[in-house]
Amino acid sequence: MSRRSIPVTDLAAVAAGGVAGAALRHRLTRANSVFAELAANSVATQFPLDVLVVNCAGCLAIGWLIHSGRHERPTPRWRRAAIVGFCGSLTTLSTFAADLALLFGAGSASPSLPTACVYLLTSVAGGAAAFIAGRSLARGSLRPKPHVTT
Repeated sequence: MSRRSIPVTDLAAVAAGGVAGAALRHRLTRANSVFAELAANSVATQFPLDVLVVNCAGCLAIGWLIHSGRHERPTPRWRRAAIVGFCGSLTTLSTFAADLALLFGAGSASPSLPTACVYLLTSVAGGAAAFIAGRSLARGSLRPKPHVTT
C-alpha cells in the first residue's frame, strides 16, 4: 500500500473550509438557542431544530458542490476545502445521533418517542431531499426557464 503525501496547501485549504463551516454552524445553533429561550417550556425546546437545519443545509451544499463541478471545473483543492472542510464541519452526525438517543430516552427521565420519530424521519428525508435539490440546482433543472414568445 503506497502512501501519497498531501500537500500542505491542500491541508490548509481544508482547514480554512473547516473553520468557515464550524463558524456558520455555531452561528446557526446560537440563533436557535435564542429562539429556544424565547419559547421556553414548549416543544421547540425539545426538538433539535438547529442540528436539522445545519445538516440539511450541508446536504444541499454537498449536492450542489458535487454536481456543479462538472460544469465549472473547480480545482481539486477548492472542492476538498468546500466539501470536506466546510460541509464536513457544518454538518454533524455525532450531534444528530446524541440528540436522537436523548429523545428516545437514553439518560432521560422523560423520553419523547413521537418527537424522536419525527426528528429521525425529517433528518433523513430532509437531508436526502436537500441533496437532490442541490444536485438539481447545479444541473440547472431548478433554474427558471426563459420565457419564449412566438
